[in-house]
Amino acid sequence: MLVYLKKRATGKCGGRKSYAERDPTAVSLARRLAKEDKTLRAIAAEVAACGRLAASGKPYAATAVMRMVKR
Repeated sequence: MLVYLKKRATGKCGGRKSYAERDPTAVSLARRLAKEDKTLRAIAAEVAACGRLAASGKPYAATAVMRMVKR
């Protein structure tokens, strides 16, 4: 019953956290930069330059940026 209530309230009840849940600042920055028609690698570099890194401590990969930008 608790799982049902949590899923009903949040739309999710387990699994990995999304990029938006882990680092909402990086996601909003990536989306803003994507509107400027920058490449995914350029966006990843700028996000890293702002100090937002992946959980591994490395800059986000282009595929991670692509997943952040699409909704």
